[in-house]
Amino acid sequence: MKEKLIAAWEHNVKTGLMLLDDVCELQALHIKPAGGGRSAGAQFTHISNVRGMWHKALIDNGRSDAARIDKENSENPEILKIRFQESALLIPEIIESSWENDFKVAGFKHGLFSFMTYLVSHEAHHRGQIIFTLKASGIRIEKDKLFALWDWNKF
Repeated sequence: MKEKLIAAWEHNVKTGLMLLDDVCELQALHIKPAGGGRSAGAQFTHISNVRGMWHKALIDNGRSDAARIDKENSENPEILKIRFQESALLIPEIIESSWENDFKVAGFKHGLFSFMTYLVSHEAHHRGQIIFTLKASGIRIEKDKLFALWDWNKF
């Protein structure tokens, strides 16, 4: 069961990386919502940094800060891709730790599965914001690439 949970997390990460690749390919990391807010690159930065924030709060073994993306790098595709992947590797450590501690996660009354649901929902929310921001700015991600984000059997 633990391996299936980690595999589901890894699929979530691959989905985010697919979108990041598409946004980088469109050279759209700098695009912001018309009414203000985070750019597409800043959204990916936020996703990655939240992973690190939770890892630091729950594990704190010094690896969390290494995956952090500074705001000035939020539109740098190379750094974003590397740090996004590095921060993804932090979450299985939380899963392992929680698994060994009766599924407990500090700050989550219902434990590990509640935490993972929160984390995947958080990332899906920001992926949706990125897609909407680009669409509202007239930048279209190809339909087959958008549909691929929902193909959970692909991985």
